[in-house]
Amino acid sequence: MRKRKWRDTDFLYVSTRLRAASSSELTAEKLNRMLDAPTFAEAFSQVCDLYGADEEIRASGNYEALLDKALADAFALAVELIRGVIREKDGESAPEILLAPFRYVYDGQNLKALIKCEALERDARPLLTENGSIDVEDALKAASEHEYGAYPAPLAAAAVEARTALAETGEPGQVDIILDRAIFAAMAAAAEESGLEYLKELVRVKTDSANIGIFLRCVRQQKSRAYFEKLYLTGGALDKDFFLSNDGETSEKLLAALAFTAYSELSACTDASEAARMCENLYAKQAYSAEKIAFGPELIVCFLVRKEYEVKNLRILLAGKSCGLSADRIKERLRGYDA
Repeated sequence: MRKRKWRDTDFLYVSTRLRAASSSELTAEKLNRMLDAPTFAEAFSQVCDLYGADEEIRASGNYEALLDKALADAFALAVELIRGVIREKDGESAPEILLAPFRYVYDGQNLKALIKCEALERDARPLLTENGSIDVEDALKAASEHEYGAYPAPLAAAAVEARTALAETGEPGQVDIILDRAIFAAMAAAAEESGLEYLKELVRVKTDSANIGIFLRCVRQQKSRAYFEKLYLTGGALDKDFFLSNDGETSEKLLAALAFTAYSELSACTDASEAARMCENLYAKQAYSAEKIAFGPELIVCFLVRKEYEVKNLRILLAGKSCGLSADRIKERLRGYDA
């Protein structure tokens, strides 16, 4: 595996473009105005203004389409910026080296939808996203032919395993378990290949955060140690034995043990929900640390993470407004914006 070498000075122009793009980002002030909007229609209008939505979207009230496009536009900008710095060499796709850890999450989501919908004899297309490394038409074709060779190796193998497991057990949850393990394995491998320490650390923090959340859910639901071991994700700094050695009837033992790790802030949490929320914020904080850098490839990754949280939070906000939830109830569900 050949690792990419990055020169920070190649990204001088990139930092200028990203500063210009940040003018249309969701600020805390804009978010608070949306939270204070008395109706869904008013909040949706503000989101439309943020992204310059056309009249068709405004009239439809289809916030899912609006937010999907916002994220797709962010990926397109990231690809454009990286291609402006590094031209393809020896058949290697330069943009995907840096973006692969993010693309693989959406590949995994698409595979979950395709495999489950096939079993239910339903059309998966409305559930698919264009943000994966495999475009939607190719993903549909691969699923119909049960040929997954275009995906990274961990995801290709997991797709076959997940189809078999679903057919044998009839449990859709097995598809999620198998593909989640593969997603994180593929992310870790791609981050390692990128040669970018910032990206490798970001994936480690994301993996550790996910494992902490998984462990806390297992404790709350009184699941067995064997069940946690089945769900455990590789690629983080906290190994499986760390969790198993801090098993107990409550989450207190694990939270106390975290005081001696890079996640010491979690030791002050009083319950699993608070810990899960803080895990998300720690990941976001790690990502946003790149904003202190004047120029470099880290800025593109940071931009993409911020946009993912922006879209996620706006989806939570608009869904909450459509259900009549209060601003405080919605705010409790937001992640990463105050990291």
